[in-house]
Amino acid sequence: LLDKDLAITKQGSFSMNQAGLEIPSGLLTNEGSAVFVLHSEQGYNIMALRPDLTKTNMNFKGVGELNPYQVRCKLARDGKSVFVYGTTTLSGSEDIWCNGLLVGKLDLATFTMAKPSPYPFSPELIQAITEKGGGIKHKKDYYMYNFAPTLLELDNGEITILGSPEDISSDFSKSAPNMNGQTHTTATTTMTMITTTTIMSTASIATTPTIIITMTM
Repeated sequence: LLDKDLAITKQGSFSMNQAGLEIPSGLLTNEGSAVFVLHSEQGYNIMALRPDLTKTNMNFKGVGELNPYQVRCKLARDGKSVFVYGTTTLSGSEDIWCNGLLVGKLDLATFTMAKPSPYPFSPELIQAITEKGGGIKHKKDYYMYNFAPTLLELDNGEITILGSPEDISSDFSKSAPNMNGQTHTTATTTMTMITTTTIMSTASIATTPTIIITMTM
């Protein structure tokens, strides 16, 4: 933990023993606790550190057919809890098509989190987003691209999750050999994002992405 002059005020080390570990999201609370979203080959975990650096680990598992895919965390306005949320994919499948959202709430007083609430997308919503370019159609089925979600807490207590379905593809090409018989490979990554302009008077949001899901927690 660094202060405003970037001097270390607290530090600690932890052995996680998780293959492929990454930290896609994290935050610091008003009381000096820290919350991290951990992702590894074993799935998602939420690690909470109290000001004295004692650690609490919690699993963030799927619900029903919703398996967490892109998970983030955000401090609630009152500073007493942390929203843990993410997009989902179909449980038991290796495909990464988006089929809904999971939203949980971490209580900072007890450092406990209830089972996340599932919000599956209806076939009609997936079809509508796909027809706007946010997915693909195969025969009679529609598949929606996944996206990095962003959470906003509104004045009326509701939360809104929004994001842009995106298609990421990679293409590799190899050049012809030069005079020394050497070749080089060029990798091109293309990301297509689907956005539109929407006005939400309750939150005064303009130029927001296509997906706008509002719920009460």
